[in-house]
Amino acid sequence: YSVLMKKMIDRCSTVKLACSDLAAAYFYGKKANDAQIIYNGIDLERFMSASGDSPPDESLRMLSAVKTRFVAVGRLSVQKNPFFVLDIITELCRLRGGVVCCWVGEGELKQELAEKIKSAGLEDVFYLLGRRSDVPLILSRAECFLMPSLFEGLPFSLVEAQASGLDCF
Repeated sequence: YSVLMKKMIDRCSTVKLACSDLAAAYFYGKKANDAQIIYNGIDLERFMSASGDSPPDESLRMLSAVKTRFVAVGRLSVQKNPFFVLDIITELCRLRGGVVCCWVGEGELKQELAEKIKSAGLEDVFYLLGRRSDVPLILSRAECFLMPSLFEGLPFSLVEAQASGLDCF
């Protein structure tokens, strides 16, 4: 598949684009020097300046009340591995307590994950926040970012968490 797709991209593209020199070399081989590099980036100011100055809405209050605050941002899909995050939080609750986790995002596994959270008795520990527009504020209230993806490159959510100063796992 990869070999076929790279040939098709090379043959059909009118402008060769890549997000890094390494990506250009991968997709275009000897023609990598012809590629235009467009670096992916985020507005750092949005994440570095987000603060707890504004009053939290009810769904964020739990992030102020506990010792260790985890957050994950992404689709609730197999690739993002949300059940592993639930396993981590379950084990941390068993070992030491005082933790909370918020997952920001929607996806096909939402209902199944909600059921597992309920059956584990973690409704007051693991929150599914859904799709949100205030991710910088949520990150500013967290302490640790979890990204247990089964396969993924470098997602914007991880870069945003780093820009927010979170410990990232």
